[in-house]
Amino acid sequence: MRNYLLSGLCICALALTGLSQASNSQHAVRHKNTSRIGNDLARLYDQTVHPANRLQPGQRLNMAHNGGLTAANPMTVVNGMVVIDAVANGDTNALLADLQQMGLTHVAVSGHVISGAIPIAELDNLAASANLQFARPAAAMTRDEDDGDDDNPKQGIAVSQGDAAQRSDLARQEEDVKGNKVRVGVLSDSYDCLGTAAADIASRDLPKAKDINIIDDTACPGTDEGRAMMQIVHDVAPKAKLAFHTAFNGQADMAGGIVELAQAGSKVIVDDVIYFAEPMFQDGIIAQAADTARSMGAAYFSSAGNNARDAFEDSFRSSGIAGVFGGDRHDFDPGPGVDDLQTVILGTGTTIFSFQWDQPYASVSGAPGSASDMDMILYFGGNFIGLGGFSINVGGDPIEVFGVSNGGPPVAVEFGLELFSGPQPGHMKYVFFGPAAVAEFATNSGSLFGHPNAAGAEAVGASAWFNTEVFNTFCIPACLNGFSSAGTTPILFDLAGNRIAPVVRLKPEIVAPDGGDTTFFGFPLSFPVPGSDEPNAFPNFFGTSAAAPHAAGVAALMIDENKKITPDQIFQALQDTALDMDDPATAGFDTGFDTGTGYGFINALDAVVAADEFDDDDDDDD
Repeated sequence: MRNYLLSGLCICALALTGLSQASNSQHAVRHKNTSRIGNDLARLYDQTVHPANRLQPGQRLNMAHNGGLTAANPMTVVNGMVVIDAVANGDTNALLADLQQMGLTHVAVSGHVISGAIPIAELDNLAASANLQFARPAAAMTRDEDDGDDDNPKQGIAVSQGDAAQRSDLARQEEDVKGNKVRVGVLSDSYDCLGTAAADIASRDLPKAKDINIIDDTACPGTDEGRAMMQIVHDVAPKAKLAFHTAFNGQADMAGGIVELAQAGSKVIVDDVIYFAEPMFQDGIIAQAADTARSMGAAYFSSAGNNARDAFEDSFRSSGIAGVFGGDRHDFDPGPGVDDLQTVILGTGTTIFSFQWDQPYASVSGAPGSASDMDMILYFGGNFIGLGGFSINVGGDPIEVFGVSNGGPPVAVEFGLELFSGPQPGHMKYVFFGPAAVAEFATNSGSLFGHPNAAGAEAVGASAWFNTEVFNTFCIPACLNGFSSAGTTPILFDLAGNRIAPVVRLKPEIVAPDGGDTTFFGFPLSFPVPGSDEPNAFPNFFGTSAAAPHAAGVAALMIDENKKITPDQIFQALQDTALDMDDPATAGFDTGFDTGTGYGFINALDAVVAADEFDDDDDDDD
């Protein structure tokens, strides 16, 4: 299941009139009163304060498509509050004072960014604050995929088959390691919103309550995916202690949570969350927090993502054709021809688009921020129907995020990437999350970005446990899951916003198993797997969300083997001992590192043995 944070609100019908052939002035009117809080928050305020502006149930945009397309605003709305990331215009403390007076709760500050939940009714006051540069919904998703006795710790009633697939069961037996005196911190949506954590402790699918440190579990309602991740860590390293911090209260809160977990003694930290607005070409505040945790002695693991190569990138080329708001459309045709619209197939369901270009983030490095105002406009049959990302970007962040829900069968639409003002950007990229496919001019680019792309994070891809050689002789050592995200998104700016020579980090680094049993999370397999008891009564947890905690558990075993081992040494040992895999997206076998499978499939037994080979005297990080 792809766990999107969506409000479910439809686009305001009043915003759809008279815009099929708009002029520059109409573009400005469309942005009026939204330049600081963006179209999604402005629309949310309008529809909350003026309910008559909402589309009624079943109402769709006026278009010839069975089911229709509606806006899917990516945001968290609970009890009249919306979670936001707000960026200060100068003095962060002055903005914080304004926000607290407006009723901001769950407050977190990181750099120029303040995160928290604000009353929807205060969004107009937020837009009027002179201390605000801009604000946006804090929209994130997790990376799951749909289609006792202290001296003798035991696994619970639901044991992930990934434990055997990655040979961590052999590591425990042959090296006598169980994660003793190691704490593993987990960040995800929630731990016990469902109220069933006590049952997991009683069944020994989690450690004893005294060995679980819940730092922050305030993002309810939630799916408790974090607890499912903690079950996997416990399966692999049953004597490890655990900690949890929600990652769903905004980017600043997640960044702070990473550091809090490290300060609480977590020697291993793992997350499965991505914020749609994390920078692609610059290290954002969450990526910086991952680097900080690593410098504090914590090995940081992050889900690579479930977006395969669902990304498009190119350099801007002027088509000389004006878009709906009068901007210059990008020419998608790399040859002598001109094509100003790109066909994309939207499947049934919700798809979120994150479109960015190569200019510095104001939320990372402060002013001047983006020099250009780019739009990503959706067309149906060549006509604008009111959907897309068209906030003002100049002085803010170089990004447009928007969602669209398709209530009918798959449908072909067109996208225009349109420069409204400012200089032409160089590198542009969009990544999509959901049922969609690029039908022309596809670049099939790597979709891994944000904090999994940080220098201090180990990004983990996924292979189903039943597609590893322990269970399947056709997959030696393992077959990559088709959805596992590929890397190569370049870093083009330093933290101060200065352009640098492109840095392409080798991502993902490793692949680990997913699809194993949990007590409550996932869905049951419907087919038998030789050498296992599947299908059984337990649900199976798929996605890089499940792969990352398998790797984190192995890191805990490695620390048990060598208490002085550093994060850099852990990552080096994991990569050196990984079993080389083939990237199915490329021709021939990819020897060594590749951008689909990294250095290969995790080999826990050899990694634990390698951990003991590092010289303790060389370590000065612990």
